[in-house]
Amino acid sequence: MTQERFADLLGLNINTLRGYEKGFRTPGADTISDLCQKTGASPEWILLGSGPVYAPTSAQTEPSRPAAASPTSPEPVAVDGLLMVPKVTARLSAGGGSFETGAEVRGLYAFRSDWLRAKGTPDKMVLMEVSGDSMEPMLRNGDTVLIDKGQAEILAGKVYGVGIEDTVVVKLVERLPGKLVLRSANPAYAPVEIDMSGDMADVVRIIGRVIWWCHEAL
Repeated sequence: MTQERFADLLGLNINTLRGYEKGFRTPGADTISDLCQKTGASPEWILLGSGPVYAPTSAQTEPSRPAAASPTSPEPVAVDGLLMVPKVTARLSAGGGSFETGAEVRGLYAFRSDWLRAKGTPDKMVLMEVSGDSMEPMLRNGDTVLIDKGQAEILAGKVYGVGIEDTVVVKLVERLPGKLVLRSANPAYAPVEIDMSGDMADVVRIIGRVIWWCHEAL
């Protein structure tokens, strides 16, 4: 089929589809899930290039015209007991690092589906990269963190991604009467108290709880 028809089938802008085909952009989990649902293509073949092109239970040989959009996002793509979580280009500042406001998907990373579901809500999870040194030695510059945006309730001693205007920081968060306290693991950084009854209340939000992180070898 033509690029125009295929883009229409998936509800994509034609330039977005061309970017995928040329390797300039990487489709997210929602797009891949939508692709598999609407074409009958096997997730294993799409993600790994192995097995039959179409799922064994599907007799579909050609995609149908798109149905009405679902009001809820589809579940992440599952392959052999794994769920693929998107990593975005936005960086979590942990100190003096800046926040890149774009949220382009850089890739999909596999986690065990039973582990993700035990931890929280998989379809609200996203991977981001830490920038800065304020959370060392707990989190280092360049570490990857897994954030569950479905867990915005503050639990003492837990790490959260916190949005402050157009910046996102990763901090230990505590709630005091009328205040949020953002603490760093690095003792060189003083705690930051935010008066939630003042002007900052409209620009501060809890993005989600950090439920996992990894260090890469230096």
